[in-house]
Amino acid sequence: MGDKPWKRLEREVAALIGGKRAWANSGELIDCEGPTAVAQCKLVQRMSLEELTRLAEVAAAQGTAKGKLGLVAVKV
Repeated sequence: MGDKPWKRLEREVAALIGGKRAWANSGELIDCEGPTAVAQCKLVQRMSLEELTRLAEVAAAQGTAKGKLGLVAVKV
């Protein structure tokens, strides 16, 4: 089975924040986590500003819960 583009994006973002990607079936609500940040990663064709805002709010709350910065990485 080949590498899925969304998995590759999650690994790239994890590398940027100095962390690791969470497995899709691990039960984690975040896509990747580093020492100072957690991130939600989305590979999309389009995303509304409303969806992006909601996702940013969720990521911020997830980061705060872990004492870290919550980030959103979107690749079109």
